[in-house]
Amino acid sequence: MAFVNRLVELALIEQLAQAAIAGRPERHLAFVGVRRIGKSRIVERYRDQAPPLAVAHVGIDSAAATIPQFLREMVRATVNGVARRNGGAPLDKTAADPAVLALALRLNPQLGEHVARAQTATAVRRPDNHALFVMALTFPQTIAAALEQPFLVLADEFQHIVALATYAPFGGGSRRRTEEAQEHLLGTIRAHIERPLHVGWVATGSSVRLLQHILGHGPLMGRFDVKAVGPFDAADTQRLAELVWEEERVVASPRAVDRVERLTRGHPFNADVTCREAAHTARRLEQTVSPAMVDAAFVAAVFQPQGQINIACKEMYDSLASRAPGLRGFVDALAVLDEPARLSDIGDRLGITGMASLYNYAHDLAWMGIVEDVEPGRYRFTDPIFRYWVARANDPEARQPAAFAPDAVRRLARTFEEAYSRERSMHGHLSEGFLRDLCRSFKGQRLDGARFGRPGVFTRVPVVDDVTTVEATDPTGATLGKTEPTRVQLDLCFGTDELWLGEVKRTTDRATAGDIATLVRKAAFLRKALSLPPGPAWFISYYGFEQAAVQVARTNDMYTSTMQDLQAIRDAIARRQQRA
Repeated sequence: MAFVNRLVELALIEQLAQAAIAGRPERHLAFVGVRRIGKSRIVERYRDQAPPLAVAHVGIDSAAATIPQFLREMVRATVNGVARRNGGAPLDKTAADPAVLALALRLNPQLGEHVARAQTATAVRRPDNHALFVMALTFPQTIAAALEQPFLVLADEFQHIVALATYAPFGGGSRRRTEEAQEHLLGTIRAHIERPLHVGWVATGSSVRLLQHILGHGPLMGRFDVKAVGPFDAADTQRLAELVWEEERVVASPRAVDRVERLTRGHPFNADVTCREAAHTARRLEQTVSPAMVDAAFVAAVFQPQGQINIACKEMYDSLASRAPGLRGFVDALAVLDEPARLSDIGDRLGITGMASLYNYAHDLAWMGIVEDVEPGRYRFTDPIFRYWVARANDPEARQPAAFAPDAVRRLARTFEEAYSRERSMHGHLSEGFLRDLCRSFKGQRLDGARFGRPGVFTRVPVVDDVTTVEATDPTGATLGKTEPTRVQLDLCFGTDELWLGEVKRTTDRATAGDIATLVRKAAFLRKALSLPPGPAWFISYYGFEQAAVQVARTNDMYTSTMQDLQAIRDAIARRQQRA
């Protein structure tokens, strides 16, 4: 996957690396975020950019199968770190103990001795699990001291380490409760990575709630600086799309880039997959990547059996089968309810009346990072794409779209976009989904003009079937006060009987007279450039308008609305629909 930005995260790793080189790091580092948001990509990027110390990269989710397996994985990761630092090739995940030992001996005899000792410890008939666990945790530090080589341990999916608490001496055959066993295990971890000499730890985790609990409570509290890894903003998503299409050697239209951001909402894995699939289509057709190709690529990635987003969603969904059966039922029910859904409504769909069971399911899914509680007793998916996949996967009426049926994939992509925008507000109440839904409820109603900056009169809204953006390139740049060709775009374009154009100001300052004047110029330019019929312009500003802006709007016969106005418009339309 192409790598974009994440400069803050890389800088934090470098700071920890320098602290490890200098001596004892004060605290270690953790990155948390939803699945496939790019946490592993960040640590891999650092590992592969010739860092100033050895890097042991281990996947805790696979390493924590048993305590002897954990030691083997830590040993192999440490040997690979030394190999990379010396300019050699690391071993892959399938390398057995003899191959690891052979590489260690070639790199350094002392390294080989420590590897042989660790492998011997795992091979005894009744190993001392506590000793093996401690040996695994301290193995990078042991090698750092033996070779005078500072180390960075990159521990992917660190939250899975608590799975080892089921084994003696932490849990196992004892009567110690799960929480106590995990506390014992985490206490052992702290004791041995407290402030190791010349070794720093970077943990990542996609079970956000669980990892934050592990690092923020109990023995490890205060030992890790936790950094949340979120989706890309629009600019970084655009840059990712451009890099992928440059790598794939295709040309894309600016509107195609916008579609990628709009559908994936900055999730780098989903954006990368969608861009590559669209590029393959464009190459086959020998055309420029278009918005329709992006729609088709996204739908294929989500729903076709070989689609990578589909595979990722299916893996997540199937993983629930190995747990309590009710977890998948909870997910299925939540996927078809309006979010955030009440726990009682989820129970009604499942036929479960016991709230204790429902709370347990919700708790487990929240700790796994699949759902989140947005308020007491109300839940939603953390990833709306997964929500949409679950709803479609369990819908017997759903049909897979044809690979090249533009109308079908466009409708499906639009349905997803609207569902996403409704359920996941990226910009508070002024999200695109909120506004699009509101505008689509316009059916020629006469509404209070005060809500459009026209007190004392009624304002008739148009009849709306669809809501789009509108854009064109100004070759002179004069519309936006530029001297070079400039893209002119407005957020809203709707109305079948009367065409409205609209601008949305989401920043926290009030709209100025200059903002209103710019909309006047943009609307005039777009109507002329695109041969659009005459009609009103509508400026929406979350925090209202300066008095001078109100005067300019009235002079130019323009509608203006605040957030409170939008809510009042929505409520008025809803009341009329109920009466009808």
